[in-house]
Amino acid sequence: MNYLQNGTKNYRVTLGRHEAADTQDPKPGVAEQDPRYELIENFGKYRIGIDDVFAFKCRACSKCCRQRFDILLNSRDIYNLAVALNLTHQQVIEEYCEVYIGENSRLPVVSLKPKGSNNNCPLLNGSKCLIHAINPALKPVVCAAYPIGRVVMAENAHEMTAAQHAEMNTDDVTLDEASGVDDEVVSETISTSDSATSNETPLENQATDEETPAIIHSCKPGQIEYILMPVTCASLKKKQTVRTWLEGFGIPIEDKFFLKWNDTVFKLTAEIQKYEEKANGNNSKVTPNAVSMLWDGIYSALYVAYNPQQEFYQQFVVNATKILSIFDKLEGYVVIDGK
Repeated sequence: MNYLQNGTKNYRVTLGRHEAADTQDPKPGVAEQDPRYELIENFGKYRIGIDDVFAFKCRACSKCCRQRFDILLNSRDIYNLAVALNLTHQQVIEEYCEVYIGENSRLPVVSLKPKGSNNNCPLLNGSKCLIHAINPALKPVVCAAYPIGRVVMAENAHEMTAAQHAEMNTDDVTLDEASGVDDEVVSETISTSDSATSNETPLENQATDEETPAIIHSCKPGQIEYILMPVTCASLKKKQTVRTWLEGFGIPIEDKFFLKWNDTVFKLTAEIQKYEEKANGNNSKVTPNAVSMLWDGIYSALYVAYNPQQEFYQQFVVNATKILSIFDKLEGYVVIDGK
């Protein structure tokens, strides 16, 4: 079954924003217009420590649930939605999501698909979140953690562009585009503590290479870092630490899945890009059909082949191991036609 037929043939994407395939090619620099690119390029401005205090109280205005095309889901998010809605993973995706190939990651991407003239989140029930009403801990992490975002660096981070970082390692990051970058809100909501993070030299004052994303100079590979995203719709009357905020939604501080997910995605990206280059090369015996089959396998392993009645994490480990082992087996072999 070609799970990705509609997504790959009908859409192309730039950092999670899809365009119909019959439109003109995106203009140069479109990736830089993505708000997550701003967060990556100016990481030091938004960085916050796990025990730092910030002020935020949701007004339940649902502004962040409308006009959003950047709510990307990982396999745990889909698992949680399946549990909350009593559906299979495939049913969740068909009912609430869209699937496409990320322009930079070159991997299948699943995002919530807005609906209606207002482009409302498909999980929005009136002005309230359907999943929050069932169980707040089952909301997609990007929604539950807002305005806190998480990022993690790959081992080969220095080889990646800012656009690749924005698509690949900020699946917990979103940004209220209408608000832009509100320095006043940021300065009012961040309160430094005695954590190691708050004692480090601000990133703006560190020397950086012109072509290297600024985030690389501040993060260690495999270490979860946090950012406070700018917002304008919330009240600043309630204060909490990043730790207590995340724990309130059942988001683990030592999140082994988040680290394993990103490690798997980084490895799969390197592998699929290698085979795409072969498929596009002259006299190559690796065909686009073979790459499409690899996409189908990745999509199934990352997003579909799960039983909501069984514990999630072990299923993910098994699926990730299986899909990565396929590339290990392909090493040294030539995929002729993908049949």
